[in-house]
Amino acid sequence: MKVHLTEKNVYYGLLGWMVLVYFLAGFTNSTSEIYFGFSQLRNLRAGGMFLVLILLVLVFTQSNRPALARAFEKLNTWFFSNPLPTFLTAICAVIVFYLFRTNFINGDGLALEGRFLDVVPLDGAFFSYDEALEFYIHSRFWALTHQAYGWSVNQAYSCLSVLAGGVFIFILLKYCRQLLPEKALLLAGLCISSGYMQLFFGDVENYTLTATVLTGYLLASALYLNKSLSLVYPASILALALTFHLLSSFFLPSLAYLYYVAVKRRQFQAVFKSLAVFLVVLGLIWSFMVFNGLSINNFWNSHVYAASRMSYYWTMAGTPGTNFGDYYFGLFNLLFLLVPGWVLLIPLAIYRKIEMTEQNIFLSIILLVGFFFFIFWRAQLGPYGDWNLFAVFGIPLSILIWSNLLRSYSKSRLLVVLVALGMLFFAHSYSWVLYNHNL
Repeated sequence: MKVHLTEKNVYYGLLGWMVLVYFLAGFTNSTSEIYFGFSQLRNLRAGGMFLVLILLVLVFTQSNRPALARAFEKLNTWFFSNPLPTFLTAICAVIVFYLFRTNFINGDGLALEGRFLDVVPLDGAFFSYDEALEFYIHSRFWALTHQAYGWSVNQAYSCLSVLAGGVFIFILLKYCRQLLPEKALLLAGLCISSGYMQLFFGDVENYTLTATVLTGYLLASALYLNKSLSLVYPASILALALTFHLLSSFFLPSLAYLYYVAVKRRQFQAVFKSLAVFLVVLGLIWSFMVFNGLSINNFWNSHVYAASRMSYYWTMAGTPGTNFGDYYFGLFNLLFLLVPGWVLLIPLAIYRKIEMTEQNIFLSIILLVGFFFFIFWRAQLGPYGDWNLFAVFGIPLSILIWSNLLRSYSKSRLLVVLVALGMLFFAHSYSWVLYNHNL
């Protein structure tokens, strides 16, 4: 029997393949740890899988599809008719993030307690060139809450991560509204189906605040590309993100693209003005850090200095005893854990559903640079232990995938299959969240 690879068959095939892989990896105990990118449904047990299947059946009830579509369209219109629902959703998200906050802390997170106890009482804050404002804000917040309430370092980090999650949800909803107004709510729901959302469930590391600021940069950039905001705003927000964490430097090529767009629009004054503001923001914040205790000695111990010397921070530098096969197999699993929907890029590319719009080019530049970072920057704690190092790139990746899918299939019956896939990814991602919460 000959099977034609139509778009319908490809998406149905992907849905069936993911259900099968999740089921086999999740309920085969001998392989559940090896295939961590596929096996998280084991934490929901059989009842959870049964619930997922019920939800999939409900989504596939095609007879109700037109009525459900109209109802969701009305909900989307009402939701964005005033800012209150968005604000309340962000508050509810903070409550959920707090109630299910993680108890998994990687090696770097575990080391924070000792580092803060040694340094902060003497210097007033913890200083670093790699994660300047991340460390400064977290250490100052811990110092204040420890003095007032006896909080531990973990409690202080967890609290700020949860609060940042609420801000992230608020920004994400605004961002989705800019990209796809008629399906913004659905787009946001599909975007949060990925495992990178673990960042906002109280993660004890220096990436959550950065991820939130960078999402603000994505929103400001979308507004600029839609001719609703000055170029100064994305430039200044990315400058701010750089002072939070130098991981943000991998977003700089996307800012260069915004300057290219501005030149095409003959906005020469805006280019010079935004460059000036970019440098001023960097200068003011770094000056503040230096005057408050950041010294040149901190630079010689930084990751950025070590990386500039082609040290073991890069995979191509090589380390004796490293099994690169196992390492990259771990990265493959990590990609499916953080953004399982990445596989949908394949049919999107095959059927040319990603148009070369300014928004898509902007996101693609971020992801191309992020891909090289993912491949060549070594996860010091291993792919699973250093999952949060790469998680921030899951945000633009999810946006690119789901916005183009919804734009391409908004009137198609395939939309049902896409929502079903999103629900399956959601079940897998949040079973991982629950597992980390129950540790």
